[in-house]
Amino acid sequence: MMERQSKNLRTSLPTLIAAVLMLLTGCATILEGPRQTIRLHCEPSDGLKVIVDGKETEFVNGDIHLDKKRVTHFVTFEKERYYPSTISFNREINPFWVVADLIWGPAVPIAWIVDWQTGSFYRIDPRDLHIALRQQD
Repeated sequence: MMERQSKNLRTSLPTLIAAVLMLLTGCATILEGPRQTIRLHCEPSDGLKVIVDGKETEFVNGDIHLDKKRVTHFVTFEKERYYPSTISFNREINPFWVVADLIWGPAVPIAWIVDWQTGSFYRIDPRDLHIALRQQD
């Protein structure tokens, strides 16, 4: 009998842990997370230097990853013999996640707090951008 109780405990423990984790996180944190991928297309793209919030970053396949907790991001594109171009990206509340957390049920206060604290409640716009650098004379 003791062996059966031990087996039931081992089987139900992962389920219990999963349920607790779901109650302690918000919808947006689970499904999107605190960072957002922004798709950027820049012409010309070869030899391009991309600076995000003052730090040079790797620019792979036209994607950059921005932290949604920050209110505004500045992204600068630089290339030799071209004028630099700086774009600002602003966050805004994503109403979808507000509604989803309201529907979440008894964990609503916890879900709201987690989503606000992680920045997952927000989205960053624009999400897709095309930039053409102007050549210097």
